[in-house]
Amino acid sequence: MRRRGAALASLLLAAMIVLAAVVAYLLWPKSQAAAARPDGMAQTTLGAARMAAKDTECRSSLQQARQALQVHLASSDEPPASLDELRLPESMTRCPVGGEPYVLDPSGPTVRCVHPGHEGY
Repeated sequence: MRRRGAALASLLLAAMIVLAAVVAYLLWPKSQAAAARPDGMAQTTLGAARMAAKDTECRSSLQQARQALQVHLASSDEPPASLDELRLPESMTRCPVGGEPYVLDPSGPTVRCVHPGHEGY
């Protein structure tokens, strides 16, 4: 009977150690070199994963907005005056990270994001 109790106690202790390690990994602040985002967001590992997902969402929204712009240019001789003319959903006209509206650049014409760090998207 004592062996079962000792085995259970050691199993619980091992589970607590693993849980503490996982929590520390996910919530511990990242090093300064790893957390160097231009916008200063994502100070933890879990936050970095969330920001990476939002960065991917921003790239995807920009790509879809640019494709809608190309369709508009193929069917019309003039570029749109604003993104509203493309009739995109509201979620596709703003950066998911900072909430800044996307900018229609008439010189391209192209759509770009003005959020810090997203200039190259």
